[in-house]
Amino acid sequence: IPGTTVSGLPSRSPAAKGVDGYVLLMDLAAQRPRWPINEPEEFRVELQHWISENWDLEITVAEWWDRLARAGLTAPTWPRSQGGLAATIGIQAVVEEELAKIGAIAPPIMGLGIRMVGAAIRQFATPEQFEEIIPHLLTGQSFWTALMSEPGSDDPAATACVATFDWKHATINGTKTVLDLAATHAIMLARSTPGSTGRDGLTWLIVELAYQPTDLASGTVEFRDVRVLHDRVLGTRDDGWAIAKAV
Repeated sequence: IPGTTVSGLPSRSPAAKGVDGYVLLMDLAAQRPRWPINEPEEFRVELQHWISENWDLEITVAEWWDRLARAGLTAPTWPRSQGGLAATIGIQAVVEEELAKIGAIAPPIMGLGIRMVGAAIRQFATPEQFEEIIPHLLTGQSFWTALMSEPGSDDPAATACVATFDWKHATINGTKTVLDLAATHAIMLARSTPGSTGRDGLTWLIVELAYQPTDLASGTVEFRDVRVLHDRVLGTRDDGWAIAKAV
């Protein structure tokens, strides 16, 4: 739980810094540690030292996740300009091994957040959407999922959930299957062109899940006249299949 210490006790440390500083670090990637990512064993030694200096049972989970993200260790295979280290899968495996070796809490990479949502945001988001979402995703300040399928069908082309656009808003109605029940935010696929079928007329939208009715038993979330601004469109309106293919 981000608000507790990594030992599960109430925090006795100052609150974690906001994301503004981390956004700046992503803009100024040179300030991130220059890990020896081309030398796996040297990287392992430096990582062990970094962990010994930063892993502390008295800090909050949020602070620990913030430290991992600032060091580029949450998603090390991502480019430095996007919060990573531009490292290989092998280096990522070293990070996972060394954190597990001492029982340190893993980065917030559970569910579809980093793997699917992160990939979509990195490829298709506007600069404003990227700066809004990626720091929170990497530091675990919000948990993300992707709402692609619906009850009765895992085929995105069968999407029946509708997004009706006016001059300012998109109004969402329908039910989506949710795999990450703890998610606070999501990217979701909706049918935005009236009368369209199959892969045509689909749009991805960025939504908050905190206020949407979620049925834990069936693993679904229902949208009833949920309105979002046009700037919540991810990628190109009515061309959502391009993102569905990519992720």
